[in-house]
Amino acid sequence: MTFAHVELAANRVGRVLAGLGVRRGDRVVVWSSTTLDLVPLFAALAKTGAVFTPIGAGLGLDEAATVATSAGPALVVVDAEHDKGGEALAARLGAPLASAVGLAGDGPQRPAPGAGLAALARQVDDTAAAAVVDEDDPHVVFFTSGSTGRPKGAVLSHRVNVLRSHPGALLEPRGAMVCPYPLSHMGAWTIALQQWQARDVVVLLDSSDAGAITTAVARHGASRLNAIPALWTRILAGADDDGTVAALRSLRLADTGTSATPLELLEAIARAAPGAHLRVFYGSTEAGSVASL
Repeated sequence: MTFAHVELAANRVGRVLAGLGVRRGDRVVVWSSTTLDLVPLFAALAKTGAVFTPIGAGLGLDEAATVATSAGPALVVVDAEHDKGGEALAARLGAPLASAVGLAGDGPQRPAPGAGLAALARQVDDTAAAAVVDEDDPHVVFFTSGSTGRPKGAVLSHRVNVLRSHPGALLEPRGAMVCPYPLSHMGAWTIALQQWQARDVVVLLDSSDAGAITTAVARHGASRLNAIPALWTRILAGADDDGTVAALRSLRLADTGTSATPLELLEAIARAAPGAHLRVFYGSTEAGSVASL
């Protein structure tokens, strides 16, 4: 998707959301696997002042309901994989349901439960609807770390997300970035915002398979890769005898964190991607790049 494509699609989706009664400050719970259909939705919610609130695609209905209830959503949006579960979730939450299927393109659409946003979007114009959004308004809510009890909803404002992803606040070299994080995770959207603000390429993967990751890095000549320790362990399983991974030669930054990251793993990453600096992040959902080593 080009920047122009995202802009015009987001304008249309924003008009549709307004027609469905979604207003500034409303939370929109999104239960979906990784799909480009969520990109225009994310941008449309930012434009209209509504709050993007994703929940994990792998959650069961009871888990999803427990997490989503605290958001008090005005709308639930799902992909094709979650259409049946979405009907039950929306009923539990007392919120209307909509489908994001097809928002990234104009191909044929399968029948969807609730409002089909793509079909509605084709009926409105692509100019931006009038909206008043303050930089202190909530932009996203990411649910994070159930290790201390129920997952907590971290509320990030428009100001926070601009500053933590602005090229002027980042020291790394630019270039394509491969993102293996699911779109329910802060990492995916922070990485996307960094790349969008720098007018650069972000490659969103719908698989955490090690081969898919290394293939994407090599194909796009990616300069950065951010993956949790478990993913790095999978990637390193394919290293050559000297510890290098040929597909990672283009990397200039190798990022990890979020869970225990032993020294042995960092040393193995350094051997696998000898041209890359290593960084370890903790508390990234709440603090972004402020909490880095």
